[in-house]
Amino acid sequence: MILLIWVYALFCLTPANVVSTKETIGGLPLDMEYLDVRNTLREHVTANGTAYISTYTDPTGSFAVSISCDPKRLRVFENLGNYSLECGLSYSSNKDISLSFTSDYPVSVGFAIPLVLNFSSSLNQSIQNVTFSLVVSQIGDAYIVGRVTVTDRSHLALGVRMLVLRESGVVDSIFRIGLIILLILATFFMGCEVDINVIRSYAKKPIGPLLGFFCQFIIMPAVAIALAKLTPINPAFGFGLFISGCCPGGGASNVWTRLLGGDLDLSLTMTLFSSLAALGMLPLLLFAFARFFTVIDVSAVPYGPIAANLLYLFVPVTAGLLIRHFRPTWADRLRRGVQPTSCIFLTYVIGFGTFANFSIFRLMGRYPLIIVIGAALPVIGYVAGFLMALLCRRSWPVVVAISIETGVQNVGVGILILISAIPQPQGDLGAVMPIIIAITTPIGLLIALIVRLVVRRRKRRKKQDEEQLEEGSWDSHCSLDTGIEDQKRIAGEFRSSNEENGKF
Repeated sequence: MILLIWVYALFCLTPANVVSTKETIGGLPLDMEYLDVRNTLREHVTANGTAYISTYTDPTGSFAVSISCDPKRLRVFENLGNYSLECGLSYSSNKDISLSFTSDYPVSVGFAIPLVLNFSSSLNQSIQNVTFSLVVSQIGDAYIVGRVTVTDRSHLALGVRMLVLRESGVVDSIFRIGLIILLILATFFMGCEVDINVIRSYAKKPIGPLLGFFCQFIIMPAVAIALAKLTPINPAFGFGLFISGCCPGGGASNVWTRLLGGDLDLSLTMTLFSSLAALGMLPLLLFAFARFFTVIDVSAVPYGPIAANLLYLFVPVTAGLLIRHFRPTWADRLRRGVQPTSCIFLTYVIGFGTFANFSIFRLMGRYPLIIVIGAALPVIGYVAGFLMALLCRRSWPVVVAISIETGVQNVGVGILILISAIPQPQGDLGAVMPIIIAITTPIGLLIALIVRLVVRRRKRRKKQDEEQLEEGSWDSHCSLDTGIEDQKRIAGEFRSSNEENGKF
């Protein structure tokens, strides 16, 4: 109920006038050629610390145009409203030309006043200042596209990329630090909960952990890529979904495995193995599949900072294992922190995370399809893990553990990577997906828990009714036997009385 109220509030707080008819409810522009246009424009751009220059020369040599802007003026904060961008324009042409400018993503940056410039032929290079009257709205990136028209022929010529960023401050830093602390605590408590002897037993027969590894690092990334590419969502959202699909298992999976009657030892072992393996697997998956998301420049992916963020998993879980091995009494006390930490994490992301990153959360109200897509990933994970375990003929507790471990992922790692390591604004846009997944993951498990409790209660009632029925039958049988004995006793007393009367 709280989740429904929260989502409804997001829809109410999303202004109706920001919904664009040029994009889907998943944020994907309807003009599918916009990515090709951007790739073409990038070839004409040279940028350095002092100038951003876009140049185009006609293949016939009949004209050439160039625009130069201050790079600092191309990075603005969201919801800025009216914004004037001043650039220098130079051209040379042997014919009269017309230069018109549009935005390829007006949801982020649009034109307050359409701009069309007409120039007379000039063989000498002419230079003049141009002012773009823009309207800056939500986070994202947009290209100011310039097209040159010469004798009724239009040429794609210039492109200036503008970045609309989320303004980060003290609150954002507090949220990030709190997220890191919760990740460290959750993985540390998880390490304290794992028994070394259990790990050794699974190391001898690693079918369960290997099956979980396959589901988490092969199936889930593949499912995330399929959802991102086959549904009409913005590529930045798709990249965030992919990062979420590559995350290791989360500590909450152990709590749910216990509640749903799964193999807790296997769940703990799988979570441990996936957390340790993520240090190598997540960068490897990014290197192999990030190329499918054209919104992200593969050469610009910061693998170093990503690996550094993954150390927040590796170091605490290793420390927890050492405490379990050398100080088992301490570990028994510390392991109690797993369940409350998982609950605090979810509350922290929904509560304080909404306040600190409200512009990210508002994207859910603007693009409702991403809620459905984000919720679908853990559900598909549950089903995939369930079917894989059944196909391998595992016992029911093992099936439950693998299913939950596949669907429940440590998306806190994904949020941290996207908001701190991935270039912005793509990172902030992508962060909405692991947030959605964190919120919707418990829904399916809660339904399963309710069904399990109802079934167990019905079985208990049925058993009690059968026991009462057996007791009732036994009492009735005993009453019948008692009645017959009383009748025999009375008849015997009557005969004795008659015999005595006969004697007298």
